[in-house]
Amino acid sequence: MDVEKRPPSKFAAFFSGTQEKCISCEKTVYPLEKVSIDGMTYHKSCFKCCHGGCSLNPSNHIAHEGRLYCKHHHAQLFLEKGNYSKLEVLPAVKASVEDGTF
Repeated sequence: MDVEKRPPSKFAAFFSGTQEKCISCEKTVYPLEKVSIDGMTYHKSCFKCCHGGCSLNPSNHIAHEGRLYCKHHHAQLFLEKGNYSKLEVLPAVKASVEDGTF
């Protein structure tokens, strides 16, 4: 059997078979680091609150206008603004999210 025609090992197939990209960083997401919410895929390390940078999980997050918030910060921003239409990302967090240093 030629080396080129040999089927991939189970280990290789597990890691090479994914083409999913993280919504946040746009890099490949492998099964062991994958978080899927509402049809969108994230790395566990990228699934963070855009306001405070705290780690999220499927039970403590709120998605609002394409941004992720923890329940605490989402409620806090609502109290400050009086409504959900004016939620904004803090400039320091926004800059770190944009350049990938969060």
